[in-house]
Amino acid sequence: MASSTTEWLSQRPKWLQVAAKRLLESIELDDTAISELAVLCQQETNNEFPDIDCNIPAGAFDVNDSEEIRLCSISDVAGINKLAPRTPLDFG
Repeated sequence: MASSTTEWLSQRPKWLQVAAKRLLESIELDDTAISELAVLCQQETNNEFPDIDCNIPAGAFDVNDSEEIRLCSISDVAGINKLAPRTPLDFG
């Protein structure tokens, strides 16, 4: 699974790869980081993406029996096409 996740991520837009790398390196993305990622997204759309290392650290997706990562919900969504829920999106 680890190699397939890394491979899948390497086929995503570069700004998303940068976001994943930042999430792997820290616990959360603050407002400044999110603003920087929005700029990177726009730059990539305009073919002006800066030379940034997007490589995911080796072993980042290795299976670890003691940890489980699960996305439970997303809240306060704004500016994502027509997605504007009044309540958090619950993934159960």
